[in-house]
Amino acid sequence: MTENGNPLTAQHGVRMGRSRVTRRHVLAAAATPALLAACGTGAGGTGGDSAGSPSAPAGNISFWHWGSQDYFVRYRNLADEFQKRNPKITVEVVLQEPIVEKLLAAITGGAPPNAFVHDFQRAQGWGKLGLVEALDDRAKKSRVLKMNEYSKLALDAITYKGKLQGLPGVGIPGGAAPNIVFYNADHFRKEGLATPYELWKQDKWDWAAFVNAGEKLVKRAPDGKMTQVATAGRAHRLFMNAAGGKEVDDVFAPTKSFYDDPKSIKALQFLQDLRHKQRVEPVGSTNSEIGLNDDQAFMEGRLSMRFRWTTGINVYRPVNSFKWGMAPYPKDTTYATDYTAAGLSIAKGATNQDAAWAWIEFASSPDGQKIDAKSTTGVPFHPDAQKVFRDSLKEIPNLENPDAAVDLINNTKITFLRLLSVDEAKIHNEVINPELNKLWANQVNAQTAGRNVAQAMNDFFKANPQT
Repeated sequence: MTENGNPLTAQHGVRMGRSRVTRRHVLAAAATPALLAACGTGAGGTGGDSAGSPSAPAGNISFWHWGSQDYFVRYRNLADEFQKRNPKITVEVVLQEPIVEKLLAAITGGAPPNAFVHDFQRAQGWGKLGLVEALDDRAKKSRVLKMNEYSKLALDAITYKGKLQGLPGVGIPGGAAPNIVFYNADHFRKEGLATPYELWKQDKWDWAAFVNAGEKLVKRAPDGKMTQVATAGRAHRLFMNAAGGKEVDDVFAPTKSFYDDPKSIKALQFLQDLRHKQRVEPVGSTNSEIGLNDDQAFMEGRLSMRFRWTTGINVYRPVNSFKWGMAPYPKDTTYATDYTAAGLSIAKGATNQDAAWAWIEFASSPDGQKIDAKSTTGVPFHPDAQKVFRDSLKEIPNLENPDAAVDLINNTKITFLRLLSVDEAKIHNEVINPELNKLWANQVNAQTAGRNVAQAMNDFFKANPQT
């Protein structure tokens, strides 16, 4: 799934102090849709006395999350276990879609849920608008959470100006879900090719190997139309990372774009060539080429390599007609994976915050992580939970490398963060994508596209400081 396929998130470009945030202000700031990573949070620990609470918290709390019905089932299972350990608290688990619009209306209308899944792409903007409670003091006083056991990348991503807005845990679909390559192993072996995973382990999974595989894997009808697509769904920014480049100087508060850097331009040219020179990727979409979306095409054996987050694990779990596996983005100078995180947060002004914290504390602690790891598709942070997660993937009959996801997320040297600034969605939708669409349509070359994107981004940063 590409960024454009993610759920909507709000745009935040409004400077506000500590005065009351009105719904009008927030909805105006949220006018442009954005993209959410396909991942969630929560798992582990035991509830106990909350920070500042003289006795065990009690009462009813509501917890909102995004996703599909299987997300709800997993969160409900986790909540049931929490309630067994904390019988004075009842958790109402609510699947909300579209969650962003409903959260904005609830928070600014004065009737927010007690807790919700807070995506890292909203952290900077919502922190600026003061829509969530800071959790720093509670986390520091917790008797079951050890913050040094959590990924620094995840904590940085969910923090705004030193204030922790969400506690990264392992809920649904995961605490950290890298964007990786899912591949059809049978396709590769039929052509006498080593799989991306096998090549990665030999340090030979590079751009040349990727193109070589693509040229052998793509199949065409007599009219030239693809009947088997080699690759689809990739994120251009991760190829920029693989080339040693990056989008901006600071993903949280950027002031300068690097799309015009030679490394970035090299990656953009490589991706344009995949479509128009090697012709291993559809010029349009997989659906326009073979009548199936990327996930359907992969599951039906019509797509050889599908780039998406590890949320794809549960999507592809039912596949029984071929072996499949996972690998990082191929390297130019380095391999690359995305890093997607979310946290469980308390909405600003929510009632019964002690009980909400008890739920977050449990869901994010080692015990909760282990419970959730049996069904999540994100990678837990705690080593014990990672073992449970590995074991759960070994139960998928046709997944040939169940250890790959944990190995990838633990390799921080090849892990990158996307743009996370307050206006990230507006920047993508109004600044980056229009220029890159010209590149993908072969209307401009990579150097022109890179320079145009960089200039447009730099102009935007000057007019709209990302702080």
